[in-house]
Amino acid sequence: MNFRFRFFILATASSVLASLDRPFFVGIGLLKSRIPRFITSLDHPYVKEHQRAIESLSDPVQFFCYPESQLRALLPPIPDDIFKKLSLENNKWDHTVEILAGFVDCPLAIEKLEELHVKISSASPGRYYQASEKAFPLFTRLLKEAVQLKTLAWMDPYPEWDSHNATSALHNYLADRKLHLPSVTTLILGPNAEFFVSATPNLQEITSAPGFAWSWSGFNYFHRYENGPQRRLVRSLTSAKQLEGVDLRFSFSRDSITELVKAAPGVKTLSLDDLSDEGRQYGEAGRENFKGILLELAKLESLTVLGLPHVNSLGISSFPDPGIRCGNVYFELEGTKYGRIELLQETRATEEAADIILQSLPQLTKLCIRECADVKAGKIVRWPWTGRLRDHILEFWPRHNWMDSENDVKEDPDGPVLYTWEEDEEWFPTSKEHTIDEL
Repeated sequence: MNFRFRFFILATASSVLASLDRPFFVGIGLLKSRIPRFITSLDHPYVKEHQRAIESLSDPVQFFCYPESQLRALLPPIPDDIFKKLSLENNKWDHTVEILAGFVDCPLAIEKLEELHVKISSASPGRYYQASEKAFPLFTRLLKEAVQLKTLAWMDPYPEWDSHNATSALHNYLADRKLHLPSVTTLILGPNAEFFVSATPNLQEITSAPGFAWSWSGFNYFHRYENGPQRRLVRSLTSAKQLEGVDLRFSFSRDSITELVKAAPGVKTLSLDDLSDEGRQYGEAGRENFKGILLELAKLESLTVLGLPHVNSLGISSFPDPGIRCGNVYFELEGTKYGRIELLQETRATEEAADIILQSLPQLTKLCIRECADVKAGKIVRWPWTGRLRDHILEFWPRHNWMDSENDVKEDPDGPVLYTWEEDEEWFPTSKEHTIDEL
C-alpha cells in the first residue's frame, strides 16, 4: 500500500470520526476532534460544511467566540444565528457539563443565545448528585448571563421519579439563588418545571412540553390530585401578568378550566388538547358538560383565538374517540365508503360544535376544532370544506384503487362517492355548494 493511499484513508477516517466528536487512533497515537463539543452540539450547517477547515485551525474556540480573532480571516464569515439555539437533549450528564462549560466560557455564545432547550432525564441518586454539583452552577450562570434569551424549554422525559428528579432539585437550587429571567417571553415546560413561570416577569406565551411526559405511567391520573403537576402548572400562571398565549396539552375538566380562567384571565390565545379528565361523555350529557366548559371560557374577555381537540373529543358527537375503531371497517371499497360517511358526519358535528361555541364566544376571530376557520361577527367565514365538500372528502378518501384480494374491485371514478346516488344528493347538492348559512 503506497503512502498516498494510506494518507487518503487516514484523512477520510479522521474527518468522519471527528464529525462524531469521538477519539480515534492514528498509528499508535490517540487523536480527538479539535472542535469543542459545545460547537458540534449546535448541529449548525456551517460547522458541518467547514468541518475539515475548522479542524485545521490552531484554536477553534478563538475562531468562534471572539470576533476580533485573526483566525476569522481564514474561513467564510460565521452566520449570525450560529449561537441562537442550544439544545441539550442528551441523557449523559458528563456531556451536558462539558457543553455548558464551553458555552458559558464563550462570550459570543452567551451574548447571542435566544433559545435554550433542555431535555435531560433523571439519574440514579449517586450519579445524579455527582453530576448536579457540576451542572447546576453552569445552568445558573448560563441563565443569568444569557441576556438575550427569549425561549426556554425544559422537560424531564421521565418525570415520575420525583424524589430524584433533576428538574425538582434544580428548582430548589435556583430558588435559593433567586432566579430572574426578564428577557424570556416564551416557556415550554414539562412536569415539575412550573417554577420557571414566577422567574419570568415578561412571559407572554406558555406551552406544555409535547410527548408522553404528561401521561407517563401514573401521570395519567395525577392531574386529579390537588397538588399534581398539571394543576401546579395552571396555578403558576397567576404570576404571569403579561401572559397572552396558553397551549396546554393535557386533560381538563370544567373544574380545572375554572382554575385556568382564574389564573390567566387576560389570555388572548388558548389551545386545549383534551377535555376529558373526568371521562368521556356523549349525547345530551356530553352537550351539557361542553356548554358548562364554554360558560367558563366566556369569562376570558380578551380571548380571540381558541383551539380545541377533534370534535369527537368534545362530547357532543355520537362517535367515540377517533382512532379506536377496528381497522377492518376501513378495508376495501366498502371500508372506503364507510370512512367517507364517517368524515362527513364529523364535518357536520364540527359545524354544530362551532355554532355552540360562537354563541358563548362571539368575540373570537379564529376557531380551531382540529381544522381551523376564521370568524367574523360571530360567524364562521369558511371551513376547509366550505363550497367544496365533495373534493374535501375525496382528498382524505380517494377513489378506491386497490386490487389486493379476489373480492376487491376498482371503484368507478364516475360512480357515487357514497353508497348510493341518493346519499350523494343528500350530502352533495347539485350546486355542490356548502354555503355559510348551512354551517
